[in-house]
Amino acid sequence: SFVLTAYNYTNLYDFPLANGSILTTEAGYFPNSLIQASNGKLYGNTTQGGASVLGTFFSYNTSDNSFNKIFDYGSDHKGFYPNQRLVEATNGKRYGTCVSGGQFALGTIFSLDPVTQNLETVFNFNDTLGAQPQGSLITGNDGKLYGMTTYGGGANSAGVIFSLDPINNAYTVLFNFNNLQYFAGRPQGSLIQASNGLLYGMAQWNSAGNDFGNIFSFNPITNQFAELFVFDGISGAYPYGSLMQATNGLLYGATSMGGERGLDCNGTLFSFSTLNDSFTKLVDFETALGLTCTPDGYSGMGARGNLMQADNGKLYGTAGGGYGSGKLFSYDPQSNLVSSLFNFETPVGLPIYSSYIPDWIDYSLILGNDGNLYGQTFAIGGGVCNNSFIYRFNPITNEFREIYEYGVGNLPISETETISTCQPYTWNESTYTQSGSYTWNGNNAAGCD
Repeated sequence: SFVLTAYNYTNLYDFPLANGSILTTEAGYFPNSLIQASNGKLYGNTTQGGASVLGTFFSYNTSDNSFNKIFDYGSDHKGFYPNQRLVEATNGKRYGTCVSGGQFALGTIFSLDPVTQNLETVFNFNDTLGAQPQGSLITGNDGKLYGMTTYGGGANSAGVIFSLDPINNAYTVLFNFNNLQYFAGRPQGSLIQASNGLLYGMAQWNSAGNDFGNIFSFNPITNQFAELFVFDGISGAYPYGSLMQATNGLLYGATSMGGERGLDCNGTLFSFSTLNDSFTKLVDFETALGLTCTPDGYSGMGARGNLMQADNGKLYGTAGGGYGSGKLFSYDPQSNLVSSLFNFETPVGLPIYSSYIPDWIDYSLILGNDGNLYGQTFAIGGGVCNNSFIYRFNPITNEFREIYEYGVGNLPISETETISTCQPYTWNESTYTQSGSYTWNGNNAAGCD
C-alpha cells in the first residue's frame, strides 16, 4: 500500500506566445474536447489563434508530450471556429465541423487525412440543409457519420439531423426540427447511438414551450422522431452536453442549470432508461459538489461537457465555473454517490467555464488507451501561466496533472511525493521499494511570457 501526503501541481510542457497576444498564439487558443485516434495520439481543435486567429487543428503525443499544429483554419473557404470534438471514421480520416465560414458562411464539415495531413471541406452548410452545426459527429453502426445543426432546415430554421457517408461524402438531411407540438428545436450537444440502435439527443426547445430542453430519440432506419422527456427546471434545465450509455444500459446526462433550489442553480445529473423511457434525477450539483447558487445565474453553470465512464465503472465529468471555480467529479452508479476529485479554483485558479463561454464549445473528458482521463480547460485565469491547458487525471490514484498549456513559454517542473510502501511503487517511471520523501525534477525552458 502507499499513502500520498504531499502533492505539487505540475506542468510538463508549454508553448510560446506569438506576437505577445493570446489570440494570435501559433498553437491556437480556447481548445475543444479531444479524441484519441487509433494511432494513440490525441487530436483536437482550438477555436481561436493560429495564423488567421480563427482556430487550429493539432495533435498531441502523450508518450513524449509533443504538440504538433497541423492546420490553420480560415483559409481557402474551409471554415473557421471549429466546434466540438473530432471523430475517426471507418476510412481512418478525422472528421469535424466548423460553426462558421465555408461557401455560405454557415459552417462546414471537413476531413483530415492523417497520412498526408491534407484537410478537405466535404460539405458547406446552408439555410436549407442545415446551418451552424451543433455537437460532434458520431459514427453510426452502419459506418455513416451523424450530426445536428442548430439552425437552418424547415420553416422555423430550428436545425436538422443529418448523415454523411464517408465513402462518397454524400450528405443527407434526415429530420427537420420545427418547434411544433411534440417536436423539438435548437438541438444541443451530440447524438449518441444506444445499444437498441436508436439515436438519442437533447434539444433546447420542447413541446412544453419552456425552452428548458428535452430528451428525444430518432430511428435512423425509419426516420421516426419521438420526444421522450421534457425538463421542467426542478429536473434540470438547459442541457448543453450529450447523453452517454453506461455498461448498465442506462443513459446518463447532466444539465447546466436548474435543480431543486431553482432555475438559476447549478444543474442536475440524471439517468434515462431506454427500456421504458423513464427519467430519474440522481443529484443536484449544488448540494453534491458544494457549488454556489446565485440569482444572476452565472455561478450556476452545472455541467456543459459530457459524462464518460472509466474502467472502474464510475462516471466522470466537470461542472461549475461561473466565477472562476469548477470541479472534476465522479459518480458511482452503484452507490449513487458523487465525489469532488479536483477543484479548479485551487491550486490553479482556472474556471472550466466562464460567463462568456460559447455554448458550442465542448470540454468533455475522454478515456485514454492508458486508462487515464484527458480533458481541456477554457479561458484565462488558470494553469501555471493563467491559460487554457490540457490535463490528465488518473482515476486510480486521483492524480491531476497539467500536460500542455497554451500560449506561454516552457516552465521548470518539480514534484514531491511522500510514500509509505510495503511493495514496489512506481512514480514518474522510477520504482521505489522503501518509504520516504522523494522529489522529481524535469527540465523545460523557463518563463511565462
